[in-house]
Amino acid sequence: MQTTRIRPAYGVGFYLAKVIFEDLVFWIGYCALKIVSFGRFPKAKKQAQRFDSVIFLVAFMVIVGFYFVIFIA
Repeated sequence: MQTTRIRPAYGVGFYLAKVIFEDLVFWIGYCALKIVSFGRFPKAKKQAQRFDSVIFLVAFMVIVGFYFVIFIA
């Protein structure tokens, strides 16, 4: 039944900690970028929204790639 090669004793805790840490880093960076972009360019809201969607897509792809690497390794 075991699909991953991680030992179950510490594997689940390590995996959860890694996921939580990565999500925390991502959200902290995302909020910081949002604050910087809206503080520096309050008039260019359309550009900021486009920028936000690009950042979100890139970050989503990075997180999916991390999960892929975790499940393969």
